[in-house]
Amino acid sequence: MIGVEDLQKIIEAVLFTGYIKGERPLSLLLIAKVGFGKSQLLNRYSISSDGVYYATDITPYALHKTHQNELKSGKIKHIIIPDLLNALNKPKEQAEAFITFFNALIEEGIAKVESRSSDFVIRFPVSIGLITAIAQQDYDRRRHKWATMGFLSRNIIVRYGYSQTTINKIIKSIILREYREDHPVKMEMWNAPQEVTFPIEIGVKIYKIAEKVKDPSDTMGGRKLKQLQRFAMGLALRDHRLEVNNDDYTELERLSEFMEQPALLKVKDGRYDRLVEDPDSYKEL
Repeated sequence: MIGVEDLQKIIEAVLFTGYIKGERPLSLLLIAKVGFGKSQLLNRYSISSDGVYYATDITPYALHKTHQNELKSGKIKHIIIPDLLNALNKPKEQAEAFITFFNALIEEGIAKVESRSSDFVIRFPVSIGLITAIAQQDYDRRRHKWATMGFLSRNIIVRYGYSQTTINKIIKSIILREYREDHPVKMEMWNAPQEVTFPIEIGVKIYKIAEKVKDPSDTMGGRKLKQLQRFAMGLALRDHRLEVNNDDYTELERLSEFMEQPALLKVKDGRYDRLVEDPDSYKEL
């Protein structure tokens, strides 16, 4: 794929957050126009590590039926769904239940999974990160509802586009059929969760970034601050380090340009009212 190095770094940092001791894995929602390679990009991470469960759709029943042991042991760190719309193209009640299920799964964690045939109880709640993507127009139609449900604030929201220069390179690459050389990414993950040292002074600086990308309903910005701290720790683990340093902060600050800034949205009675600025604004690759 052409020009997606920054997106890959974001995905990989999120995946490494599954190995931070005492922290929940981050979740990531990629947004771009149709045909901009979102699913193709996530497909590259289908076999990235043993901690990843890759599926086009997932239900509590499927988790129970095929991955009960991995859930109980905490082996599964992230679920990757390459196109979220596939999971949402269901009757309204099922689609809403899907989002409600992941609301709990990626935040509070699940302690009990109920299925049609039986159910099982986990000794303590298991949180699993969700990494998925959706087309821009499908996201914009659901933005208001997902915001009021708290689904958006539970994710790192990344919106991107392509510059004309990058588009020209992509077209040339397709003409040359270079896409045949695209291979899955296999990462060397940690064997167990690691204690990552996080300097207080970096946390103070990250708060300024959190203020820009936090959900408007999060008046303190606490949830986003925690997420960005974990993201910085994920960057450190990706570089095989157990301490966050200023380089991680600098990289977070740069990559945060891809993160949607909900502060551009007005909130009325705890609900998104309207966009203050152009909803099509995004970071170009």
